[in-house]
Amino acid sequence: MQAVAKVVTSRRAGLHSRLPVTPKLTVTHSALPRTPHSLRHRNAALTTPAKTVLWIDDYAPALAVYQAIFENHGFRVLTATRPSVGLQLAATEMVDAVITDYEMPEMSGASVAIALKKSNSELPVILFSGSESQPRSINNFVDGYCDKAAPIERLIATVKHLIIRKPTPLPHPVQPHADYRQRVVA
Repeated sequence: MQAVAKVVTSRRAGLHSRLPVTPKLTVTHSALPRTPHSLRHRNAALTTPAKTVLWIDDYAPALAVYQAIFENHGFRVLTATRPSVGLQLAATEMVDAVITDYEMPEMSGASVAIALKKSNSELPVILFSGSESQPRSINNFVDGYCDKAAPIERLIATVKHLIIRKPTPLPHPVQPHADYRQRVVA
């Protein structure tokens, strides 16, 4: 926007005087700030209640990163670094899905999934692990599995799929072990 100053000349009693006039702002459509598409999408998401994900992982630094990533995708994220705290949150808060690590000191992700399914069998539970040692029977207790070494987009897609469709089986059975060249485990 550009301010345009005008000077008006008046002749009163034969004197020339210069009177400043308040600057006039000229606004054209092209001068208006445009909202980026990503912000319009985010603002649209604000009109509908955000889906709540409970994330249970004993490694706090990674938990903070995952929380930020999921919040940028429009989710409300509750976090717990101890499984017992996570189970309390699941009992007291309205959550749409739970993501849990497998190897944790207090109890395993399998034990967390079993406890969650006992209290609410409809709640989607996703195992997010870098461990190669979980038992095959975990398939009976979780609705999805994502390897920590896989791209984060895969986990986001799994969560969205399970929240939208609630606990219906994924098109492919849970694959506990993927062959990724680099393993990043948090």
